Amino acid sequence: QGAETVYLIRSRLGGFANDVTIQTEKGPVLYHVKSKVLSPLGRRYGVYDDAMKEVLGTEQDHTAIFPRHTMSRDGHEVGKLGQDGIIPQMYFVQLHSWPRAKIHVGGFESIFQLTTDEGVAAEVAQYRSTWIVVVPGARDRFLVLAAIAIVFRETTIGG
Repeated sequence: QGAETVYLIRSRLGGFANDVTIQTEKGPVLYHVKSKVLSPLGRRYGVYDDAMKEVLGTEQDHTAIFPRHTMSRDGHEVGKLGQDGIIPQMYFVQLHSWPRAKIHVGGFESIFQLTTDEGVAAEVAQYRSTWIVVVPGARDRFLVLAAIAIVFRETTIGG
């Protein structure tokens, strides 16, 4: 996949289902993001590939004041994400291989970015119930897309 691949993040059935999908603009669904609603340890998310095998999971961090999640892949922690302060639309993404990134989710039909001190990690355009995402370069593209999809789930469907 090229550096300028466009991805679509959207909920199935207009947000009524427990399924957010990540797909290329012209291609099939690449990943599903599902919340694990019956988890006794708080809100958890799973990211599943096309064969419905879990490729990334999150667990809610109960030591933080605001909602935060630890992201794990193959049993190893790969990052954290969560609400950044008291404003519900402000989120941080801290991947282990990246500097801390921030995303300020705009209002309905807006454009916003996931940014680090090094620059833009992803550009997002919100159109109706779809986020259109471009991740420049190939560095940790899957983790960036997964983190943005979880933020989408938290902000548009209520987690």
